[in-house]
Amino acid sequence: MATKLPQVLYVEDDLVNRILMEEIFVLAEDMQLIIVENGAEALNLAASEDIDVVITDIQLPGTNGYEILEALRSLPRTHEVPVIALSALAMRSDLERGATAGFAAYITKPMDIGSMIATVRDCCTAAAA
Repeated sequence: MATKLPQVLYVEDDLVNRILMEEIFVLAEDMQLIIVENGAEALNLAASEDIDVVITDIQLPGTNGYEILEALRSLPRTHEVPVIALSALAMRSDLERGATAGFAAYITKPMDIGSMIATVRDCCTAAAA
């Protein structure tokens, strides 16, 4: 029986960033990437699927990354799912706000791909424990 790959949900409105993440996850064969374009799609999917980690952009139209984090924390199914912020907002105050909000990690763009994948894997391992 094949083991289920960890499900990583990526919330990103920018097409170029979505394509980049798809290409990155081709190399990460030990995880399955699911991409949605906005917070509403993310919350609907997370409410019905077994998501192991969420990666969200902070600056999204409609529901932003902080609102997605808060909504996920309020749902019984997702309240313990690690949520990683991936953002171009990289000032010290942005990083501090992300840490205070409760993101499992706050990765700034442009990202170090190896470090980002390692962070996601660590979060998958923590979620499985």
